[in-house]
Amino acid sequence: GVCFNLIHGFAAEKDPPKRQFLRFQYPDSRALLGDNADLLSLRAFCHLVNDHVIIPAAIFFTVVFVCTSRSPNNIRKEFNGCLQQGVACATYESYATVVAIIRTMLPIVVILENVKELLEDTFLRSDIHSDAQLVLEDLREAGYWATYWVDDAIHYGSITVRVRIWFLAVRLQEGMEVH
Repeated sequence: GVCFNLIHGFAAEKDPPKRQFLRFQYPDSRALLGDNADLLSLRAFCHLVNDHVIIPAAIFFTVVFVCTSRSPNNIRKEFNGCLQQGVACATYESYATVVAIIRTMLPIVVILENVKELLEDTFLRSDIHSDAQLVLEDLREAGYWATYWVDDAIHYGSITVRVRIWFLAVRLQEGMEVH
């Protein structure tokens, strides 16, 4: 068998109050970065030590990309199909950065979480019908077996209903095929 001693390696968060929460939540973190994009370089500014540090390798990577364009709060439906169309907006730019990080870092396991509205058919492309399908395709192209499920945080002790889509991706090793 294989045994991993998993420790919290790093977090990235732009918002200072959320960074403070992460500092409290994960006191043994190796790094607390200011932005996911920092993960695309070998060194980044760490808010724990106020200096640049080497980004630790990740075996298990969890990440959320900005979802404002697909959020139920997006009443005007601005940039609703930006992932599929590649339109410059916060959601697309955040998503493109996450995919680049995954392709650069090549963690063994990836979990992405986002709004369930990614499942809605946007009818923008004939080959990909939803943003969820696009996420799966991108993960598969990056060399991962990928799937998703929808679940509500209330099932895990949350006091609020928060239905989300979860993507699980496992990196395929050379010669492995999934049918």
